[in-house]
Amino acid sequence: MVITRLNEIGFKIESRGLIILINPGKSKTKPDIVLYSEIQKETGYTDSFVIGNPGEYEVKGVFIQGLSLNNESSSFLMNVEEINVFYLPRFDKNLSSDTLEEIGQVDILLTDAANVKNIREIEPRLVIPINYKKIDEFLKESGLSKKEPQDKLAIKKKDLAEKGTEAVILKN
Repeated sequence: MVITRLNEIGFKIESRGLIILINPGKSKTKPDIVLYSEIQKETGYTDSFVIGNPGEYEVKGVFIQGLSLNNESSSFLMNVEEINVFYLPRFDKNLSSDTLEEIGQVDILLTDAANVKNIREIEPRLVIPINYKKIDEFLKESGLSKKEPQDKLAIKKKDLAEKGTEAVILKN
């Protein structure tokens, strides 16, 4: 699986010829699946499977669960190459114990840098912060070590840390 940053809150996940875009904005990429954390009236992705609501979906072998955070936004849990990826946009509240139980073990967490408390509660193996302005502040508050920003992350299940959480910073 390869994860690339598209914009402040958007990502591209590539897996075995499949392309998933999360909050892509305008992109020239032709995705198979597009996920939006906020309701979109017009997406422009007419040939893609577009998800913007809570529910369970299986598209081209990828299981995706949309979870409602509030009346305005959703988060997404997906299983790609046996890796559980959770996209959590900015959320100013702590996730409930029921939600934490529902999402289960998270391998890769794509989340707003302001969600430090939720990062600790979720305990992912890898966290990729989004929408960050002060990365050093995020790393200090989260207790994670600083690494050089990367253009993309290529990862397999066997590459994930067995214990603890690591941070990966992706360039815009």
